[in-house]
Amino acid sequence: MTKRPPPSRSSQGSAGAQNSMQSLINAERDGLFAHPSTPAQTLDSKHLAQLKESALCDEAIKARGYFSVGADATGAARLRELGFDATQSKLGECLVIPLHNWRGETVSHAIRPTIPRNDSRKKPRKYELPKGATNTLDIAQLTRADLNDFTKPLIFTEGAKKADAAASQGFVAISLNGVYGFRGRNENGGISNLPELDEIPLKGTKDGKEISRVVLIIFDSDWEEKDNVYNGLTRLAGALATRGASVKMVSLPNGPNGEKTGLDDYFARGGTVAGLYEISSDLVGISERERRKNARIESQSIQATARAISEQIGTPIFPEKPASDIPAPALQIGEKTEYDPHQLRELLYPQDKTISLCTEVA
Repeated sequence: MTKRPPPSRSSQGSAGAQNSMQSLINAERDGLFAHPSTPAQTLDSKHLAQLKESALCDEAIKARGYFSVGADATGAARLRELGFDATQSKLGECLVIPLHNWRGETVSHAIRPTIPRNDSRKKPRKYELPKGATNTLDIAQLTRADLNDFTKPLIFTEGAKKADAAASQGFVAISLNGVYGFRGRNENGGISNLPELDEIPLKGTKDGKEISRVVLIIFDSDWEEKDNVYNGLTRLAGALATRGASVKMVSLPNGPNGEKTGLDDYFARGGTVAGLYEISSDLVGISERERRKNARIESQSIQATARAISEQIGTPIFPEKPASDIPAPALQIGEKTEYDPHQLRELLYPQDKTISLCTEVA
């Protein structure tokens, strides 16, 4: 079940909110998610389902104003109106994502094509911005009213959908266009932090006590393995800490098959707000980051080897927890296998002779 924002929001208990919720339910029933302020813009049932599968609540979807364009001339024309070029406007069916600044103004749009094109590295471009678009701090609209309350925790993440997943849990959330999305060019062409970063209160005084705002930086789970992501995270953390924030990083766990996890994936798999705080920590230094990065790579390599052996012998094999703090399940092997524990240890841990393997079947 998707969690709702905290009930402190005054509108949630009103008759108007109940009517709004009923209209949302009707829209979902009819397969279209209509936006009263822009009746011509609708969100089709497929895109609505995708957003809900990513742990976005109805209120967050409506607050941002997601809508769909079709693979027809009308859809192409609408994309051109939004600033997308001729090539982008021919991408066909798209989910359109309005981007809002800290004042609540719509400043740009992103699109997620159903059939994305490849980038220069031959990888799909999941999201696209209009050509020449500049960076902005995109604020999740559901909780924007709390942006100026320095007692409310704040999340920085990558991508509007992830920010809205956080807002669906009650967080004030800011989406960046990439890990360096908090930086841009000034009027002279120089690169600097975005000026709107200074508009966000990060400390204050309440009841005679100075309070530092808690800020969680939550990038995808592979952030420790990528130098540019780590560098961007540390730059952002430094900029926020300098202004008085209490900055924490969150290392999301990978998916069940070792795949990269984003904040929306975390909540969609049942992750909790309390769980985020449990896996948050102060920013690690370079040496600690390298140790954790190497341990994670070692664990992934071990698990890949175990899967390969499993396919050869037709029996599930899982490596024992390595001599590091990266979790991995205990080794389980069937009784009928051509590998004895010593051989498996050599295959899975060729550099470590001290690790023993469990041969009990779970």
